[in-house]
Amino acid sequence: MPRIPCLIVIMTLLSACTVSSPRPPSTQAGGPSDEEAAVLAAMDRYLTAISAQDIHTMAAMQTPEGMTYRARAAEFVLGRSVQS
Repeated sequence: MPRIPCLIVIMTLLSACTVSSPRPPSTQAGGPSDEEAAVLAAMDRYLTAISAQDIHTMAAMQTPEGMTYRARAAEFVLGRSVQS
């Protein structure tokens, strides 16, 4: 699927989810619960590890049956992929 139509579909689906979903209880009660705060902290650590490309931290946080996929951009020279 071309990049622009795919992006439009994704944005449409995301906007539909945000419009139809009710506000989470944490925003109504004045702050996240302890459980929600723990989940958000774990997600923050994991996303920081992804940004830093820290595979050891990602592996330590992964569940035993989990799998991590990584992709890297290929460079193209004259229409051919060049592997580094």
